[in-house]
Amino acid sequence: MNKSGGSKTTKNGTEFEKITSIEPKLLEKGFIKKYIDEKLKYGYYYEFISDKISIIYLIQNGFKIYFKKVFDITTYKQPDEAFIIKNNDNYFLKIIEKKNQNVEGTVEDKLKTGEFNRKEYELMLINENIKFKVLYSFCISKFLKDKFESKQQKYVNIKKIMKDDNIEIFYGSDKNYFDVVYDWIIKIL
Repeated sequence: MNKSGGSKTTKNGTEFEKITSIEPKLLEKGFIKKYIDEKLKYGYYYEFISDKISIIYLIQNGFKIYFKKVFDITTYKQPDEAFIIKNNDNYFLKIIEKKNQNVEGTVEDKLKTGEFNRKEYELMLINENIKFKVLYSFCISKFLKDKFESKQQKYVNIKKIMKDDNIEIFYGSDKNYFDVVYDWIIKIL
């Protein structure tokens, strides 16, 4: 009998997050690692500043730490990867949630929550001085990619709804994954 969930799911998810980490690509592109609190596991961020924009990259608890320290906003969510993009006085938050599934299961149902999560982040991050426009995406494993690329009506419908809601889907197993994600990060609306 195949059990789902539990420590094996967590282990596989953590491994997927590691192999799809954009951090090496950011260093290659000139991002600089900085610390909010060196004593904390996620007490760091990566920063890129140009004449036109600044981009801050955060993960997990680093997201919560950064938002509290810089914006005085207490957050209760912690995305797998997040990018704060400041263009003049406009703030964007681009979020990547990673979903790994290797056998039949229910992870795909979590992909249906993208629009809800996007709106929840916008409400959570309201501050009297700054309003974030939030863009949401998923990075999914090869098993899920194969389902999404199939002609099964269920997946055709899910992809259409996600596209209509402007929820991006990235395939972590694609050879050009890091380039595609980087292009999405730096694209200003």
